[in-house]
Amino acid sequence: MASISEASLYSISRLARETGLARDTVRKRLASVQPSATRKGHPVYTLGDACPALFGAQGGGEPGDGPADPDQMDPSDRDRWYASEIRRLDYESKVGQLIPHEDVARTFAAAFKRVSSALDTLTDVVEREAGLSGHQVAEVQRVVDGIRSDLYAQLGDEEADDPEEAVGE
Repeated sequence: MASISEASLYSISRLARETGLARDTVRKRLASVQPSATRKGHPVYTLGDACPALFGAQGGGEPGDGPADPDQMDPSDRDRWYASEIRRLDYESKVGQLIPHEDVARTFAAAFKRVSSALDTLTDVVEREAGLSGHQVAEVQRVVDGIRSDLYAQLGDEEADDPEEAVGE
């Protein structure tokens, strides 16, 4: 029976199985890591030594610098990374964590249509309910127009920041 310390040592095959990475990928990423021991003539590693090398930044960055850059990956690793991202996005969409762009745009359009409608009628309502003078009504209308202009400008800035938004227009 293996001791607890031996059970916490991982071979390249076991690391590949546990992480879902190809054995060759694991072997390449661990090339600069000193094995903790050898078992049956094969190197074995602790998770503390192996994980930074396996999941650290690609392309010469320090481990833990952030997510891997697909442009710096080998083609086979990049292909697996993109496939995993597609699966992640599908999952997030199915569980409701990811909302399609069209649904968001439709919801915002409906909300801003209601806000615009309320702003259109605000001056009349205030004049009728509060009995404001013509000068006061004009001032309320000026403020409402300013709010509407600010809102329109902010929405325009947001669309300019998002190049995909302009494609749908």
